[in-house]
Amino acid sequence: MNTNDPSRFVAQLVYEYLTSAGFDVIAYSGRGMFGRKCLAVVTADPLNVIPGALVAALDADASKEELATFADAVNGAKQDSMGRDAVIYWEDLSAEGVQFEDHEDEEHEEADELPLAARKMWA
Repeated sequence: MNTNDPSRFVAQLVYEYLTSAGFDVIAYSGRGMFGRKCLAVVTADPLNVIPGALVAALDADASKEELATFADAVNGAKQDSMGRDAVIYWEDLSAEGVQFEDHEDEEHEEADELPLAARKMWA
């Protein structure tokens, strides 16, 4: 992790806990973000996102400082409805500079990452 830039460190930390919990983390531009991309999770069970990531953090033996950083970072999550699914996103957690494991060479485009029902809504 890049510890020289605190905001990137925090975003990468949250990304790692979310992916460790089994969530597919995407770069997402929510309403009123004007194209800025942030971390997001598309899920049918939005109430399980933060607790699931917290369990993953505890399983990874995260330090008290990392747990506090995580808790502060995920406070204020926003949610958009995507039909049966929801996208949970954090405007303050920029996707810029986050090392996405499965998509290292791809640009994360909002329309390509969302479920079909969501793509139809945004079209």
